[in-house]
Amino acid sequence: RERVEGVPCFINAASIDSPGIAASPAIAVDVVRMLREAGCQLERDPEFNPNRAPIVVPKKGYKGLKFSKVDFWKVKDPKQNVICKCEKVTEQEVIDACRRSLPIDSTQAIRKRTRAGMGHCQADVDNYDCEARVKQIIARECDAR
Repeated sequence: RERVEGVPCFINAASIDSPGIAASPAIAVDVVRMLREAGCQLERDPEFNPNRAPIVVPKKGYKGLKFSKVDFWKVKDPKQNVICKCEKVTEQEVIDACRRSLPIDSTQAIRKRTRAGMGHCQADVDNYDCEARVKQIIARECDAR
């Protein structure tokens, strides 16, 4: 966190590693304080919502979920089509993760947001091959934008 000489109302807070993710709310507060001290005019954004709905949806058993190991897209309802059987992640949850404000660029990004591929089989190709399913959804959803 440093001020950039010659550029008013700009504070460089880039290149913060993993500990910075957990510390980012405190860093934001500190940056706002430094901007105020520098005399910058700050306005609250009335459209800003600091609370995001969770992607991971707790399931009650297997009720309403449909599985198909052979034909990935046999089930047409994305809310029922299970992409990861170990974690019971549905196609709709992966679609929702793809459509959020943070860009998706890998199956690992989906894994962190939905837990698809984090179950006991670890996305094993010979088990349910959820990583291949996730890749197809990412390609379909991200190309549609």
